[in-house]
Amino acid sequence: MTIPEYFRKTSIESLFSTNTMNNCWPIWKENINEILGDDFNETDIINLGDHLSSIFRSTGGEGRGQSEVSAGGTAWESLVCWYINLCTIGS
Repeated sequence: MTIPEYFRKTSIESLFSTNTMNNCWPIWKENINEILGDDFNETDIINLGDHLSSIFRSTGGEGRGQSEVSAGGTAWESLVCWYINLCTIGS
């Protein structure tokens, strides 16, 4: 494993250890699987970026208080971090 891939793996493992990711990932994963289907390719992975907003909104809660806004920011950052790391594997 190269050094960049090691850091990518460590980063994603850390990301998946958060409560936010543990709460959101099962729903996001289901949406991602529906979008990609069973027979996807590299282009489909890149095009998944067009759907990140709707994937993110699938776990949105009610309210616009400070705690909801903060949690939403953390969730969005987690999803985008996962996606960027997915797209850059092996680069």
